[in-house]
Amino acid sequence: MMRSILLVVAVSLSAAACGDIRSCPNACDRAFSESECHFGAGLAAGGDPRKAIRECTRECENALRQTGDLDGYDPDDYNSVDRSRSFELKNEAQAAAWIDCVSETSCQDINDGFCPGGGIN
Repeated sequence: MMRSILLVVAVSLSAAACGDIRSCPNACDRAFSESECHFGAGLAAGGDPRKAIRECTRECENALRQTGDLDGYDPDDYNSVDRSRSFELKNEAQAAAWIDCVSETSCQDINDGFCPGGGIN
């Protein structure tokens, strides 16, 4: 039993070291941190990337608590949301799609407005 617990912990730690754990904090950090994509230099939070990461994580984690479907949201389609308004992730399906988009999309495309949600519009 103890051996299987240690194996699970070791696999989890090695996956985290490779950056393959998809989560709200990891996606938000990739989108906004200065060492990653640095989207809008944190403009979503008045120029502070750390604040942008916190606000993004809060929005994403709140969305994960709500059931629902994509409702037309496609983060890979630039025109799937109304760009005249700030788009906020509403539910778990949208948050999961957004996390995947940020994890798989180039920083240039994120800065060009793909993967809307979490402060990206």
